[in-house]
Formats: sequence, C-alpha cells, structure tokens
Amino acid sequence: MQEAVNTVQESPHASNKIAACFFGTDHDKAPFSITRSNDYPKILEPFVTQKKRFGRNSGYVHAELIAIMAQTGGWEEAFIAITDPPCPNCMKHIANAQIKFVYIDHKGFEKDFFKRRVEDFNLLSKKIAELYGITLFKVYRKEKRIEPLFEALEPIKKQTTFVKEVSSEDLKKTFATKESGSVYLEGKTKDGNLLRLMSEPFYYTESKKEEPLPNDKELSGRFHLRSFPILSVMIEAKRLGVNLEEKKSFFAIKEEISANELIWALKFNLQGFIEKSEEERSVLDQEYMLTLLANMISST
Repeated sequence: MQEAVNTVQESPHASNKIAACFFGTDHDKAPFSITRSNDYPKILEPFVTQKKRFGRNSGYVHAELIAIMAQTGGWEEAFIAITDPPCPNCMKHIANAQIKFVYIDHKGFEKDFFKRRVEDFNLLSKKIAELYGITLFKVYRKEKRIEPLFEALEPIKKQTTFVKEVSSEDLKKTFATKESGSVYLEGKTKDGNLLRLMSEPFYYTESKKEEPLPNDKELSGRFHLRSFPILSVMIEAKRLGVNLEEKKSFFAIKEEISANELIWALKFNLQGFIEKSEEERSVLDQEYMLTLLANMISST
C-alpha cells in the first residue's frame, strides 16, 4: 500500500490523483510488483486544452488498469492495493484479472470525490466484488491494521476467465455468429505459442444478462454492469503471458466500439479492425481511432 501512496503524486490529474500497486507471482513463480497512477494518454492531450469529454468519459485511464496492463510476465496469483475505492469499471478489470484480494487505503474513503460517488461504489463496485468472490479490505497504514468491508462469501459464480480460447479453424465461423461488440485477439506467448482469445459482451450479474440497476438517485449514471470485451481479452492475454507491447498482436471488434475502448486501445498501442461485415473491415489505426473519438466529443 505504501508503494501506491508514494506514487500518487505522479498523476497528472489536477484534483483526483489515484495510484495502484499490482503485485503477485508470475508463471515462473517469481514475485513482481508494479505501481502506477491514473494517467491521460499523451496522444489525447490536444483534447485536454478544449476541456471536452468523450461522451461521459474524460479520457483518463485509471491506475488499476494501467498497473495490471504493465505486467509483462503474466501471473499465477495477484493482488492489488489502491489509494482510493475502485470505480465499477475498475472492479470489472479486477475481476477479469482474477484478483481475489483488494486493499484500499482508508483515506480514500474520506475524499470528497469518493463521497460524491459513494453509491456507485456501494451498489455497483461491491456487487461485482461479492459476485466474483473478491474480498475488499480497508487499510489503516499507521495502525498497521486491515479490516474487510464485508464478510468474504463463496462467490455466486466460481471465479473463471470471461474469455474463451478458439482455434484458427473455428475463429472466423465463431466470430461471425457473435453479437455486436464481440472481440477476438491474437498474440504470441513468450514461448512462441500463438494464442487466439475471444469474448462477447456479458453482464456482471448473477444471470450474466442485463438486470435493472438499483433505483437510486445517487448513482452517477456513468457506469453500467456490461463488460468491455476488448479489456476482457487484453487482460486475459496479459494474465497468460502474451506480450502485447511487441506489436505482433492485433484485435478485431464486431460492428461497434465505445469511447472507453478507443481510449484504452490508444493508450496501450493496440492495432485492430472493426468488422462491419464479411466484406467490410475498417482498420483501427491511430488516425482513425482519434477521428472516432473526435466525433464523440461533448462539452463538459
């Protein structure tokens, strides 16, 4: 936790600086520890001066995701320590990474920003944690004490990956039948094996189908319980040891892509395609992704 606290001032955010330390053991049983703060991708900096948003998104990538994606050797077991309570989207990423224990600095619960978003955490983040068997701890550093935010329960759904591996023979046929927003990613593990992963949209609910959000006026309206398939396959590829940094990996998304997914693809230098139909494919290079984001700009 102290590593995250020591890193938080590296954040470029003017008012809401957050840091996370992602740690555990890799596939060679070697320990790792990676600490990152929330960050605004440099490629998006021209948009900052305009004080604009991409729909409901500011363009910042949260510390939890940056720390997870910075690990290059995969992981067998992992934990995360965060200066602030995770938003619902970050709790999805934590579930995708198969992290079972999350440590949160108690001072994060005292910040005004969290108090304005407390129901997002209580009604959505904690719901995802409970559903996937993730224990959240509040950390009191000076007292050297931790306490669980709720009793650890047997997960309603056993913790399993949200992504399926597919063969090259089945890939085209399978992808053609998936719903809009589905993604596949292709990359190589460090031992040279080619890996093809696929994810379709699902909901972080017991039924894995859309369910009504709590009827609470205090919810910010910025979050939902639907998955981000691009992040699902990216995080699973990272967990299995695919080196996405070598630019030998690519993804394809079917028919549509959100602002969040565009921002993440730009941040992590992923190359991809939008599959509109069997005959139509648009290349998601940086220029095209920036054009798509510019079309999503809204005033703050």
